[in-house]
Amino acid sequence: MTTSALYWMETGKVTRAVITLKGATYYAELTVILRGTTKVFDSRSSDAIALATHFKAPVWVSRETFEKAGKSLDMTPAPKPGARRL
Repeated sequence: MTTSALYWMETGKVTRAVITLKGATYYAELTVILRGTTKVFDSRSSDAIALATHFKAPVWVSRETFEKAGKSLDMTPAPKPGARRL
């Protein structure tokens, strides 16, 4: 991690990460509020997800991106903690 990356992590706040798929490569845009100004940075998707997780920011992935990756979105509600799945 570079010195400049450490600086903005201390003075900025990640507000969201948007993941896209182009060809076979995942890309990300990381939105950061830095000194009251919103900036969007290109990022590796893994780094964007890690930073968004650290800052408790949402990670957005479109349905189209999931479909391009050959995944489906299971829209069934998650079981309640302690519930048994049959």
